[in-house]
Amino acid sequence: MDEALIIAHTRQWLKEIVIGLNFCPFANQPFIRDQVRYRVVSGIPLRALDQVITEECRYLAQHPETETTLIILADLLQSFSAFNTYIKNAGKLLERKQLIRDYQLAHFHPDYVFAQHTREDAANYTNRSPYPVLHIIRQQSITEALKKMPGHREIPEANIHTAREAGKDFFREFLRSLTGTDR
Repeated sequence: MDEALIIAHTRQWLKEIVIGLNFCPFANQPFIRDQVRYRVVSGIPLRALDQVITEECRYLAQHPETETTLIILADLLQSFSAFNTYIKNAGKLLERKQLIRDYQLAHFHPDYVFAQHTREDAANYTNRSPYPVLHIIRQQSITEALKKMPGHREIPEANIHTAREAGKDFFREFLRSLTGTDR
């Protein structure tokens, strides 16, 4: 698969869904300032993904001008169940490598389902993406952003409301227009 196309799809999703629907009010500034690093990962064994995460944390430590990294998994962890299992292990990796104080992992997947929602609930699209994505975020940036937004605790509920208003057909069509797959 074409790496440039995968990045273009991810950028479009970020611009139109994450930023456009205000799912993450903190995402716009790094996006328009071109401070988001996109790393496409393909053709590696799953066990090598830990090294990729570690490398990206090091990259962010050495490049303060880069705000965040999106690791886009072109051919790894396509099953949401396997992805979800890996996420738990990735959190432990950050702890083992003593990176947990500086970085946090957010995650998105084409088949994302929140434990408290049915598969068909449009609310799941707040975390559905064209490809499986691991988002490395600087803890300091999160702390600073939350200080500037007193209503940040309401973001998840507002996102669920927005997603349900847009409806699952809207999101399915959007993702289909990017990847050609029906999720």
